[in-house]
Amino acid sequence: PVEPAPRTGSAATPVSRYVILVLGVLTALVVLRAVLIFLGANAEQALVALIYSLSEPFVTPFEGILPQPMVDTFVVPVDLGALIAAIALQGLSALIRAAALRAAEVPD
Repeated sequence: PVEPAPRTGSAATPVSRYVILVLGVLTALVVLRAVLIFLGANAEQALVALIYSLSEPFVTPFEGILPQPMVDTFVVPVDLGALIAAIALQGLSALIRAAALRAAEVPD
């Protein structure tokens, strides 16, 4: 008979893995939004509109933090709010990963 592997860490580890995965998917969605805006994608196209609408709640809190970059009188199409949101999501993911690793070190 096969013996089960000994349990290490806490029950938070599987949950933290799931949360980190979700944060990674959200980060990818927000970065994809920034790339589409930079490339001037058609916002009326169904897939682009879906990406914009799914990422909007995560980008809105960061919009307007930094001024829109300009070259002469031309506004550079960079979604700075999306880039800041991606950094924030990755920072949150790193904090959760560090907390999970720390929790795994503490014996039950």
